[in-house]
Amino acid sequence: MYLRPSEAFRLRVQDIVKPVRKGSRGYRHYSILLHPMEEGVPSKTLQRDEMLALDLEYQKWLGPALVKTLRLDHRQKEHLAFNITQQQVIDFMGEHWEALGLKTIGEPHMYRLRHGGASHDAVCHYRPLAEIQTRGRWMSLKSVRNYEKGNRLMQLFGSLSPDVQRRATEAAIELPRMFRCRL
Repeated sequence: MYLRPSEAFRLRVQDIVKPVRKGSRGYRHYSILLHPMEEGVPSKTLQRDEMLALDLEYQKWLGPALVKTLRLDHRQKEHLAFNITQQQVIDFMGEHWEALGLKTIGEPHMYRLRHGGASHDAVCHYRPLAEIQTRGRWMSLKSVRNYEKGNRLMQLFGSLSPDVQRRATEAAIELPRMFRCRL
């Protein structure tokens, strides 16, 4: 979703928005609301009420998985969606990075998810740059070009051992399957 590192940890239960089945096509996807007006905390670029739809085929499993795994239907809507901290995720990445065979691509950092998401969608032609810009909430196309590095992503993936590449590819396939089985 090209989230800034801290954004996921401010999401409330109600910010993971379910589709409106009877609505038009644009309302039929799970969405994530960032920086809701009523919270009074704008984004880095002073924006509010930013919505990110889980609208690509490879993302569609994520909305139902979040609802089920986080038990969102059974929680107060104003509670935080995740009960872990950003520091816990950073620590987890640091502890497991080398064991997962990822040391060759550099140090772990949550910004890799923001950069990697934009790069992945660009190199796979899932979204045009203008849509990536909107989704990433970058103010200029120049900023998008600073983040979107599809060919660099390819190079980094290619630097991983064949076993790590295979496991990563299998995990990308297995993760949605695992959650579909539980839904």
